Amino acid sequence: MRSHVHTSPSRYFLTALLVVAFVAPPALPRASASREYLDAALGAERWIRASVQRTNTGTLWPADPRDPLSVSYNLYTGMPGIVLFYLEAFHATRDSAFLDAARSGATALLARIENENDPGLYTGLAGIAFAVIETYKATKDPVFRHGALRCLELFRQRARKASAGIEWNDTTDVISGASGTGLFLLYAARVLNDKSARDLAIQAGLRLIELARPENGSLKWAMDPKFPRLMPNFSHGTAGVAYFLATLYQETKQKKFLDAALAGARYLL
Repeated sequence: MRSHVHTSPSRYFLTALLVVAFVAPPALPRASASREYLDAALGAERWIRASVQRTNTGTLWPADPRDPLSVSYNLYTGMPGIVLFYLEAFHATRDSAFLDAARSGATALLARIENENDPGLYTGLAGIAFAVIETYKATKDPVFRHGALRCLELFRQRARKASAGIEWNDTTDVISGASGTGLFLLYAARVLNDKSARDLAIQAGLRLIELARPENGSLKWAMDPKFPRLMPNFSHGTAGVAYFLATLYQETKQKKFLDAALAGARYLL
């Protein structure tokens, strides 16, 4: 199993925020509870800001504040997630300093895209591009739209033909494989009005249908050809693949994607 699946400072951070949300006293008035959550988020921002690194190409944050060299460019443990956090902080407070931080972080991500060879949503280019598009939506700065379109061009260039479809690696899952990349491409197609991104997602879906393994009238998917254990979960298994295929059906109305998604759901029952 990939090591990033289980050990991540940002995962612990997210868990801590969820704990704050779930254990707050239910009797608190709505305004008071909302303020408590915001205060917790602002406290987290101060902690993140304490390890900031400013460069000529934008702002960086290390994955581990104790290790300045641990800067990571993936959504799972690194910079894209922090950019998204700052965008949400701006939306919640309208404090332009948070938008400036997101903009500077996204600028650093743009400097990375040509050298990012991992296509994954949580592990590579798709996650970077998602953060860049969200920054474009908040700032309306065309530099981020252009950067996102360049990411789509890289996906087109790097796609490799595989039987009836395409793939970028041999992984099917949401974290680093075709399902997560496909979900990003559908999102990008909607936000950027780019039909080519939708077409790439369709071709990725066709390949996933080919890779399905029949079982008693249902379908299941391996994470990749080398990992021996088939998992039903969303991150690495059939649930995530079926979700992407169901989303693809919603976008295209092509029944083959719905049929495959439902077959995946039957395997999960």
